[in-house]
Amino acid sequence: MLKIGTTLYLEQMTEGKLEKYKTKIASIGERELTIELPIHVESKQFGYFDLGTLFQAHFIMEEKVYHFETELRQRFYERNIPLLVVSFPGNEHLRTIQNRKHLRVQAALDAAISPLHNEFRRFTTVTIDISGGGVSVHLPKGYSFTTNQEVGLWIVLPLSGNQYVYVKVKGLFVRQYEVGHYSRAIFKFYNIKDGDRQHIVRFTLQRDLYLRKLLKKEGITQ
Repeated sequence: MLKIGTTLYLEQMTEGKLEKYKTKIASIGERELTIELPIHVESKQFGYFDLGTLFQAHFIMEEKVYHFETELRQRFYERNIPLLVVSFPGNEHLRTIQNRKHLRVQAALDAAISPLHNEFRRFTTVTIDISGGGVSVHLPKGYSFTTNQEVGLWIVLPLSGNQYVYVKVKGLFVRQYEVGHYSRAIFKFYNIKDGDRQHIVRFTLQRDLYLRKLLKKEGITQ
């Protein structure tokens, strides 16, 4: 599915701000990609990242936006050209924009998970995707939950106009799954206030609009 020369978009949360970068795929391996040095979409400056940095990545192909998570694994030079090697989960793990009751979008947002009954230690994390009905997050080592376990969720939503909204909601643990060496956890919202859900839905709509603008900007196909 992926082709050499395909434009790849990388996003990460830095100090509460969603930073967006653009690069191109230089070569494709079985479980990794070699990419050109990413350029910040707004500042047009090259990005520098530590090994192990996690990104939310997406690319456009055949009128669809495909998403996946990726990790920076290596930096090297080839013919004096700086290149990066990032992980690739394989075509079978790619996700696309879907029509659901609650629009779910991929987004790396700052978040925190808190216990309601002191059964575990509060931890900070980054989201993988979010909708008006729930969220999936990176799960640190040593943490696990039982089905329908209640937790407190704190999520930072960057909205248009450089506005940031902090929502605090309750969540129920749905399931845990593994991607490579990393654990992920899915929580569904419950007893969520209408105002908080409206903020989340507003974010997902703005995010979805941004991705669809990419489709139009790239001429639908690459």
